[in-house]
Amino acid sequence: MLKQKTKTIVLFKHYSKQKRDEVLNEYKRDFPQFEIYKDFRQNRNSYNVTYQIKAQGPIEEIEKYLKAEKTKENAPIQTIIDLLKNEMEPLRIMFHEKTQEWANNDYDRIEKVANMNSKDFFEAHKCYIKYTEREIQRFERFGWKKGNEEIQDKVGHWVADYGYWHGCKEVYKLGREDFLKKAENNAEMHYQNSIIKLAGRIDKKGLNIDKLKAETKYSKIDVNIETILSDGKKSVIAWTIIASGPIQRPHYRYLVK
Repeated sequence: MLKQKTKTIVLFKHYSKQKRDEVLNEYKRDFPQFEIYKDFRQNRNSYNVTYQIKAQGPIEEIEKYLKAEKTKENAPIQTIIDLLKNEMEPLRIMFHEKTQEWANNDYDRIEKVANMNSKDFFEAHKCYIKYTEREIQRFERFGWKKGNEEIQDKVGHWVADYGYWHGCKEVYKLGREDFLKKAENNAEMHYQNSIIKLAGRIDKKGLNIDKLKAETKYSKIDVNIETILSDGKKSVIAWTIIASGPIQRPHYRYLVK
């Protein structure tokens, strides 16, 4: 018969040996499915000792316990996340609308650049850059030439970022539909991550999750939202703002007070 695979985890650790021994029986009572035993760990770089209570049991049982603990640990934040998602659904819709508007305009810009020839791109995007001291020293040593041509301007030269030009051509090949779809997916991912981060910051304020209620207000600027979360005794205000620009895609900014 094959021996059942087991796994060992640390249930408790403390710098006091007495404290560990006091709670040992409690852990044996609460976890009868595991083998509970005492252990310790000494830091290699110091004389500090951590006294531990460990549990050993079948891998399936250990994994089941860890999953339950993780669910329990995340329960308060998940409650806040669900509440925020419900309150900020109008914000999500606005954010996607702003993203689609920005992505359409950005694709127009990309299409325009991608369809330029090399000469037109240079004229439209060139910028003047002065030579560095090292470049000047090299020219003075080996001659003011580029290839076989004599350099007339000994102060600087006009350049254009052809990497940007080729990049636009590659994006243009995707087509508008795929470009907009990608922008939509990125926006949803950004929204979900922002809600999680916001929930984490609110959770640190120590509200009573069981009594938590929310009230949302919208400013005159339709993309600014103020959400007040309260447990009846303590309140937290979360300001969520969508910011964007001609080049910068729509993104979140939020404050918690």
